[in-house]
Amino acid sequence: QTQRDASYSTTQVQLWQSKVQNVEQGLLRNQERQQRLKNEMATFATDGLLDEVAQQQETLAELDICLQDEQLDLEKLSQQLTQAAQDSQSLQKNLHQFKSQQQQAQGQESALQALQQAAIGRDNQQQNRWLQQHNLAHRPRLAEVLQVETGFESLVEAVLGDALKAIVVDDIANLDFSQSPALIVLEKQTLASGQELQLSTKLLSDIGQELVTNVRYCDNLSAALAQRSQLMAGESLVTRDGFWLGKHWLKVLGKSEDSVLARQQRLVDLHEQLQQLEDDISAAQTQQITLNQQQQSMEQQRLHAQRQLSLHLQQRGAEQAKLAKLQAQLTQTQLQAQRLHHELEDLAEQSELDTETLAEARLNLEVHLEALQQQQLANEDLQTARQSSRLALHDM
Repeated sequence: QTQRDASYSTTQVQLWQSKVQNVEQGLLRNQERQQRLKNEMATFATDGLLDEVAQQQETLAELDICLQDEQLDLEKLSQQLTQAAQDSQSLQKNLHQFKSQQQQAQGQESALQALQQAAIGRDNQQQNRWLQQHNLAHRPRLAEVLQVETGFESLVEAVLGDALKAIVVDDIANLDFSQSPALIVLEKQTLASGQELQLSTKLLSDIGQELVTNVRYCDNLSAALAQRSQLMAGESLVTRDGFWLGKHWLKVLGKSEDSVLARQQRLVDLHEQLQQLEDDISAAQTQQITLNQQQQSMEQQRLHAQRQLSLHLQQRGAEQAKLAKLQAQLTQTQLQAQRLHHELEDLAEQSELDTETLAEARLNLEVHLEALQQQQLANEDLQTARQSSRLALHDM
């Protein structure tokens, strides 16, 4: 029995020694694994990556602000170009209207000028040759320079008649009329005050007054007939309703639509209109040139802005890809670090369990060792007793 107990204890001691050894080796491997994992975790530090990601995000934010400003500038340039195109279209429309008005006015002027040239005798070839010989071709005709108070044009024109064709000169005495064709020549004169109701007082220019001297005016034929008895020799009356009469004669003037003075005034108005249109056209063309230059400048600015925007968009794409790569690297590093952390926790937990198991195994080993020692002592006592018994029997 004792031997069986000793054998059992020996077996238990061996088993627990083996378990202690296995647990100790497991703990050692666990510690080594933990140390390797800790070393590996040190290589997966995320602080540097976090800083890089933050810096890259800041770079992207700055690029976004820059892109936003550039897009706003580009939109502003596009709006300015749109407005410039509208202004150019409006300017072209105005320029077309000005040129159309100019062409129409020039046509009217040419037609009226042809009529006026004939009406004032400028188409008289014989007269023109004589005027050229005496350097008078450039001199104006009375109708071209005569100014009449508004409302009295028809009266003056009726009285003057062919005298409207008169050539205005500086001094009649200096001219040679020996070979002259039929014509009328007038000198300029100082404006005279004249008596009330004298037709000469309605002439506003300093020429032709002498031609209407002794001609008075009144409103109608009845008034003229009542006054004709008061006329002196050489005096006459002209009425607004179309009659010219002396003391013993009367002329019905009629209603003429082809007024030389009215046509001359229309020519003056057309000339002023054409001058104004020429100024308007010149100003519009200048504005068009300036606007075209501004459009070209803005087009160049927009092209440059589009190129800059394209470059910055490409740069942002590259920076965004770099950020995505850093974020992926950070995520992978964090996942690896998390995996190592979990594994370390598992190893720590296992180490704690193994430590408890080792303590229990060592306790059991000590118990079985103590039992084995006691059994060995008991066996030795038994052997000693047996030996003593054999000696005693031998002595007997």
